[in-house]
Amino acid sequence: MGHDWIRFWVRFWVRVRVYLIPIVLLGCLTLPHLDQGDWRTDTGRYAGVGLQAWQDGELLTLRTHAEATYFKKPPLAIVAHGWVLYAFGGEVHVDDLSLARLPTVLVAMGAVGALVWSMRAFHGRNASMLGGVVLATTYEYFRRTREISLDMWQLMFMLIALGLLARAVGGRGVVRSLLAGALVGLALLTKPLVGLVALVLCAAWLLAIGRVRRLWIVALALGAALLVATPWHALMHVRYPDTFLGEYFGAEVVDRAAGQIASRPWWYYLEQLGRTHWPWLLFAAGGLVWLAVKGRLGRSRAGPLLAAVWSGGWLVLISVFPDKAPRYALPVYAGLAWIAGVFLAAGPLQGARSIGRRLTLPLTGAAVVGAVVFALLPVRVQAPPDPGWEAAFGEIAARPGAAVYVERVNTNEQGRFVLRGLAWPAEVGGSPPEIGSLVLRTDEEELPGRERVLVAEGRVLLSEVIRE
Repeated sequence: MGHDWIRFWVRFWVRVRVYLIPIVLLGCLTLPHLDQGDWRTDTGRYAGVGLQAWQDGELLTLRTHAEATYFKKPPLAIVAHGWVLYAFGGEVHVDDLSLARLPTVLVAMGAVGALVWSMRAFHGRNASMLGGVVLATTYEYFRRTREISLDMWQLMFMLIALGLLARAVGGRGVVRSLLAGALVGLALLTKPLVGLVALVLCAAWLLAIGRVRRLWIVALALGAALLVATPWHALMHVRYPDTFLGEYFGAEVVDRAAGQIASRPWWYYLEQLGRTHWPWLLFAAGGLVWLAVKGRLGRSRAGPLLAAVWSGGWLVLISVFPDKAPRYALPVYAGLAWIAGVFLAAGPLQGARSIGRRLTLPLTGAAVVGAVVFALLPVRVQAPPDPGWEAAFGEIAARPGAAVYVERVNTNEQGRFVLRGLAWPAEVGGSPPEIGSLVLRTDEEELPGRERVLVAEGRVLLSEVIRE
């Protein structure tokens, strides 16, 4: 009986370590000092919008101000982050960033596990585990956990769908295709339209491996994706026929496609890869060359080819799209991690097999110990928030009855008010604020003569209206 118990745990560990080791490594890189930094990029906005959704009990229609709907993104991931803040944070302060970021860390772990699972459809345990390790330790990947990353949510859904579709080619195609489509539908409820690219690339892969007759699984997945995603879109259009389509597709799709938000040259992502994706870029490039020369990588042709179509397709798409940001390249890094992992385990570097089997566990243990020690050390890995915000909120708290306005302050920074238990501030409009009101500005040098300065620290300038 004792030997059977030991054999059970050995077999269990052999199966679980494939997923556990990459996920633990990602945790070592992301969890220590998770509360440091500031509400960067869109984190403050998404956190404020998501928290308010739960406070108002309206989870389908996102809002900023009471009458200002927020249709730039679908609600799924934003509401999920908002629930964590609502359930565990209540009134969130600047030093409680970990609550906003923790769901992204968990989703990033889920995406790593999904990549390993997708690779297991074609490759052995060691290659799949190394692919997960490569993704988990990719700088541009794990640094996304320092924000509320809708792209990370989208990637997790798409990678699970990828694994389902890869298995649907071999059998039980209907069930797996429907499940894959449902996951793509969840991706469409995270960011507009982008999740459909996953299905296009899977269709391209089927053509590349000569499985034209299996294209129906992609068509079935598309139907399921639309079935999941359409009801929310239709409901919003029915409720807000004059605003939804214009803001949702105009602001988020048309403007970005026209390069009106963040236009950069086509080689932007190539430069990002060459600058940040080391040492894994070397192994990914070696794997691609090996695949091109040998026609396969390891014992599989279909798996590495899927990864090549996936990473190459995403890279071309985001490169020709005028609006560019590092976070859009997350699917590219997933595909390259797949190729690098297989190259390490089954390419010419056969010695990596012994590394994966003998050294990965002790190295992971050392990483855990190092992460715990690092978390206990009083070190700073991210710059502290602008002290002007703390001073400004102190002045606002000292004047509980005063109306608060903002001028030229973006909604990401306005989200700080909701996270402090305050209402979204009003924008300074055509009529000037009344006497006694407070006006907050950022990066401002001059004030109207009718105001006096209360706080001028860092980027934050808070003033009080003292006369008409």
